[in-house]
Amino acid sequence: MANMSSVITPENNLPTTIPNKFNKTKFVFWLLLALGIFFRLIHFLENRSLWEDEAWRALWIGAQSYPDIIFNKPFASDLPVMPLGFLLLGKISIQIFGNNEFALRLFPLIFGIANLFLFYALLKRRVSPKAMGVAFGLAIFLDSLIYFSAEFKQYSQDIFVALALYLIFDRLRVQSLNLIQRAVLGLSGALAIFLSHTAIFILATMGILMLRELFFNKAKNAVGNILIIFGYWLVGFIFYYRLVFHGMLGNKITQNMFSQYLWPNPPWSWESLKWLVNSGVGLFQDPLNVSVAWLGAVLTLMGMVVMWRRNKGTFCLFAFPMILVLSASSLKVYPFHGRFLLFMVPNLLLFLAVGTEVVFAKKSLMRQCAYGIILTILFFTPVTSAFQKSVEGRGFEEVRPLMAVLKAHAQPSDKIYVNNEGHFAYLYYLGYFHISDYFKELGKFTNIRRVDSKGECVGISYQEVSFSPDGHFMGFNINGESVVYSNTEKGFGDCARTWVLFSHAKTSQPFVMDFLDHHGQRLGEWKEKGASLYLYDMSLTD
Repeated sequence: MANMSSVITPENNLPTTIPNKFNKTKFVFWLLLALGIFFRLIHFLENRSLWEDEAWRALWIGAQSYPDIIFNKPFASDLPVMPLGFLLLGKISIQIFGNNEFALRLFPLIFGIANLFLFYALLKRRVSPKAMGVAFGLAIFLDSLIYFSAEFKQYSQDIFVALALYLIFDRLRVQSLNLIQRAVLGLSGALAIFLSHTAIFILATMGILMLRELFFNKAKNAVGNILIIFGYWLVGFIFYYRLVFHGMLGNKITQNMFSQYLWPNPPWSWESLKWLVNSGVGLFQDPLNVSVAWLGAVLTLMGMVVMWRRNKGTFCLFAFPMILVLSASSLKVYPFHGRFLLFMVPNLLLFLAVGTEVVFAKKSLMRQCAYGIILTILFFTPVTSAFQKSVEGRGFEEVRPLMAVLKAHAQPSDKIYVNNEGHFAYLYYLGYFHISDYFKELGKFTNIRRVDSKGECVGISYQEVSFSPDGHFMGFNINGESVVYSNTEKGFGDCARTWVLFSHAKTSQPFVMDFLDHHGQRLGEWKEKGASLYLYDMSLTD
């Protein structure tokens, strides 16, 4: 006992042991943090072109005023609904810094870096130093967390809101809240709904845990606090529901585009069980990027069991959101896949790290070897990917250089056609390079083939586009679009200078290129990663 007390009391004869260990831990933390910020900044400064999914979000905030965004004026009927907070922050950024890639990705970067600090703070309160090192280290290198820190999408903001709610809930005890603390917790929840749609899952979890404390711990003095907090959340939810959520429920886009990521009914069927296993293991491929996915799944399940035994409150706080997302998937309102679950990455990393700690519980040589092998498997792919992509870059649809070519060579009488999947990126850079005066009509290849007496035809959809005085996209005209099937010059006219742009192309490009090469003369071509631009003379006929 004497030896034990001499180790744990500050007045022992080894006063430098704890400070040295603390300094080493602090050094490792700052080193990892610096690496995490470095990877995210490199990705941000790469300044790759906006690709299709980013471009329509950029067009959304560029074309709409603040009242339009706040009152959820429809931008396009076939696009998912974005969080109001995400749209407003993007609007503020482009108004201050200009409508460009850096401005659009600024807030995702800020949230992505802030998430590292929040996650570290959460881990310090919930897990051991060894588990904290594994979870925080993986968060530094994970490709999904780096990528979405410089992508104009809401996913790094989702993580920020989730972590902030966890920390606020963790620091406040419902039974002993004062007036200010009640307001902080209540307003934080109400604000979270506006910033992130996935906050609903976190708030529902927090509500369940508060009710659990009320009923099972007989915390009668917490009733008033809980009612006040729920009141804040309810007001925020009702207001936001009227603006946004009512248009999301039963959304056909979610059901059609992501049907394979929705839990099949009934949940107890063999098909549903297979889907559940495949989707659960799939989480460790995307978004967790573990090279041996089943190993990550097993370690995470082990960590969940250990956490349940150690601290049921912690287990519930981080496991319940997953259960609620699965429930939403079963109801066909939220996909259980990849980036849509990015806000749950901190939860999964926490359980995964606790699971690895179980392997090292007994310090035998065999256990230490197994622990080393497991860490190598977990870290190898994220670490190598982080460094490799920091050197090679992450751009994959480089439309901007091609639009610069178009600006340099376009003439007022030119025509242009784009593939249907890539038209949002085209419209964004049309305004970006101020060449919208040349192209008032949008011609899209619609991936349609038709065989008639003259042979195969290319389906072309024409839409009139409106632009602001400074040349930025403002919307499509109210007449919608008309479809023309082009055989030789019918849909293309006899234009001697016809431009064709492909990006995010799926199946249309080979057929369209064969058609154009057969009926016209190729005058030039320019290619970038994931995109290509061609100039044709379509005045020639067979």
